[in-house]
Amino acid sequence: MAHVAALTAVFPTGSVQRDDRGLGRRIWCTPTGVALEGEARAPKTAVLVPACIACNDLTMSVAGHQTLRVLDGSYVLDRPADVADVDLRADVLAVVFGPDGSTVMRRNDAGEDAWSALWNGDEAHDVQATGMLSAIVAPLGAAGVPVWVVSGFDGDLVLVPADRLDEASGVLQAAGHQVRR
Repeated sequence: MAHVAALTAVFPTGSVQRDDRGLGRRIWCTPTGVALEGEARAPKTAVLVPACIACNDLTMSVAGHQTLRVLDGSYVLDRPADVADVDLRADVLAVVFGPDGSTVMRRNDAGEDAWSALWNGDEAHDVQATGMLSAIVAPLGAAGVPVWVVSGFDGDLVLVPADRLDEASGVLQAAGHQVRR
C-alpha cells in the first residue's frame, strides 16, 4: 500500500505514465491507486503494487525527497544583444550561452512577467544522482506550471511564474519535496 500512496503522490490523479520497466504498458493514477493498461480501470491494489515497484523506486529515490529553497525576490529573463553589456554584479542569477544567443536571469522585483526561483542545491547529493531535476519538473509539468531551468554543479535553479509560486509549492510538497521560504 505504501508504494501506491507514494506513486499517486508523485503522479497526479488522472495522469498517464509510462511503465519504466520497458514493458510498454501505461499506468493510470486514480484516487484509489493505480491501474495498468489492459487491466480494469478500477485498480486491485494488492495485485498492482508489485507491478509498480520499478516505477516507484525511480520516483521515490533521493530525487523524490528534495528540499527546495525559494530565493528572495523576483526574476526576469532577458536576451541581451551583447552579453558583454550585462553588468554581472547587478543581481544576475544566471547567464546561459545557447546556440541561438544568450539568456540572462536577473533580479527585478518590479519586472513584468516575473519569475520566482527555487534552488535544490543546499543539501549535498552525488553529482551522478539521476532523476534529481525530473523529480521536480515532472510534477510541475503535470500540473501545468511552466518552468525555466538552469543547472549548476551544486544544484538546479527552477523558475516558476511568480504569481503561481504558491501553487508550485503545493504541487512539489504533494510530490514529497519540502519547500522552504
